[in-house]
Amino acid sequence: MSASRLQVQGFLNQLSAINPKEIILSRQRKTLDFLDELDFDMRDVIMALRQLRVEDYSYGPNQNDWGAG
Repeated sequence: MSASRLQVQGFLNQLSAINPKEIILSRQRKTLDFLDELDFDMRDVIMALRQLRVEDYSYGPNQNDWGAG
């Protein structure tokens, strides 16, 4: 199931309203290794998230390994 443009914009609005210091990102070893390969740190990830636009959305949410998408 895909989200509507309005739903995506609503999510992005909520995301941009969050204080960056309150965003908790995964610290799994594989995530940290991948970020290291990209020469990214957590600040770079947060900055990239805050720059997302509706046009960047592709599809989803989909079922994942942990249950609901």
